[in-house]
This record gives sequence, C-alpha cells and structure tokens, in this order.
Amino acid sequence: AHPGRGNTSHNPLHSYSARCGAGGRPTNLYTSDIPALFTDPRTEALRAYFATRIGSARLVPLVARGQVLGAITVTRLRTREPFDAQDCVLIDEVVARAALNIDNARLYTTQREAALTLQRSLTNNELPAVTGLELTGRYLPASSHDVGGDWFDVIALPGGRTGLVIGDVMGHGIHAAAVMGQLRTAVRTLARHDIPPARMLSSLDAVVADLGEDEMATCVYAVHDPATGRWVIARAGHPPPAVATPDGTITFLDGQPGTPLGTGAHDFGTQEVVLPEGGLLVLYTDGLIEARDRDLDQGMRQLAEALRPLGRPLGTLCDEVLGRLLVGAAQDDVAMLLARTTR
Repeated sequence: AHPGRGNTSHNPLHSYSARCGAGGRPTNLYTSDIPALFTDPRTEALRAYFATRIGSARLVPLVARGQVLGAITVTRLRTREPFDAQDCVLIDEVVARAALNIDNARLYTTQREAALTLQRSLTNNELPAVTGLELTGRYLPASSHDVGGDWFDVIALPGGRTGLVIGDVMGHGIHAAAVMGQLRTAVRTLARHDIPPARMLSSLDAVVADLGEDEMATCVYAVHDPATGRWVIARAGHPPPAVATPDGTITFLDGQPGTPLGTGAHDFGTQEVVLPEGGLLVLYTDGLIEARDRDLDQGMRQLAEALRPLGRPLGTLCDEVLGRLLVGAAQDDVAMLLARTTR
C-alpha cells in the first residue's frame, strides 16, 4: 500500500511544492530533491517511500486561466523506465486539461450559487391575502443544477382588485434570473399606477427590448375585480390560461396569444372572463404541458384531466396536478399559479 494514501499534509509557503506552484512551471524531481519536497514530520513514511521505490517523478502545477490551483506529482517506480521527453509532454497535457476542468467546475458552482441567491432574493413565494381570491403557486426548477427564468407574482391593486402575473424568460442561469428580476420589478412598479393589462405588456415589451436584441420572454397578466367577478387577461406569447367553472367545465382561453416580449410588438389584445364563486383560473409556464413525448395540445388535455375534481383544497390540487404531469425528471422549469374565486 502507498504510505501516503489517505494522508493530508500542509505545504508551507517556502516548500518545494509551493515554490513550483508559484513559478507555474513543471519540473522533474530527483533524489536530491526529496528532503526539500517532504518537510512535514508527518510525511516521513512518504519520504522513505520516494527515496527507496520511486525511480522518476515530475511535479506539475495546476494552472488554469492564469491562476495556480495546486500541483500534482506524477511518479514511476524504479522497476520501470524513467520518464522520457514524450512522457513529460503527455503528463503536462493531462494536468493542463485537468486544471481547466477543475476551474470550469469552480466557475460553474460560483455562477450557480449566485443565480440561486439572485432568484431567491427576487422571487417571493409568500402570496398576499387579497379580496375575493384564494391563491396558491409553485415553482419547480428543471434540476438542482440549474436555474431558469420562470416566475409568478401577485400584486394588490387599488379598489380591492388583484393583479396576477406569470412569465418565462428564455434561457437559464444567472442571466435569465437577472432578467426575470427586472421584469418582476417592472410589473410591480407599473401595477402601482394601475396600468391596464394590454398596456402592461407593451411596457414590459419595451423593458425586454432595452435589455438586448437577443432577449425574449413570455408573459400573462390578469386583473381580477371582486365586485364583478370579472377577469381582464392579456398574453404575450404565453400558453393559454385554463378557466374552470364550478360545474366542472374546463376551457382554455382561445383569444389572440400575442407575441413574446422583446419582439417590438405594440398591440396586445385582452380577453374578459367572468367567474362565479368557486371558479378557477390556472396560469402556468410551458414546462408544465410540453415535453419530449407530448405536444402542447396533449399537455393541455392532460392538464384539464388533472384539474378534476375541482373541489379539492387548492394546495392539494396544485401539487397533484404537478405530480400527474411531471412524471420523472422535469425537462424544463415549471411555474404554476392558481386563483379560486371566493365570496
């Protein structure tokens, strides 16, 4: 057994390994280098192993994007031929690739943590208590390794009305989360000025267009008036909301879907829906109904089936719909927002 396997030692700043890493250049090791290589008293067994068994060794720093991440020592026993020039080239190439992969993993982890932090800071899962509606919502990332731009929000409006918004920013990662945050902030700012749904989407379209020509997002904005039970709904390239009445009838809004935000559209149509007590409005992103093994029409039919019976508690209904449609690993982020009318 290798005497150093499983052991950890600290290399002081003046050690051979530290100096090699600081220089950033590979170097061959010789018997005379062994005392300087192992200065920690805990490495006595490893020092003896090198002195008696190792025939050739090469110390190679892990360098990626100009930063030294560490160093690797590659050895060969005395019973084999020493490293030649071709061996050294191969060793240096393998270590260089390993250093780049390690640095990529570090960068990915850093960016993902930043995206998660940004998303958590910009997404509020605590829905407010509003007049005339019972609300619940869910956000499910496609995986634990990535962050998307799906989001939803509920805003209390003047006159006891309520604004519901759901959107899907194209792409994943910290950039998508940042765009999502800007859209969410814009909606909340505009909603305080009581902007109608169609004008809301026109304003959001300008916001996305200002972020760059490659940016795009879909969105639904709906306003509920508890005095009349009326919903006013506008869409920007987003899947149609589902509307369910207390008798169990479920339909999908078939009005003009509009174009995605960021495409320069200036005219977004609206639809009006009146729901009695117990009626349900279902907003969702395309990750809920679209998958590799089904198209949008199939997904919408499955969603309608999963919503029945409508009388279940709203949280239970939401969770069971997600459980039925998202079998196995999710292929895309999913956001879902349910609103049931009350007295």
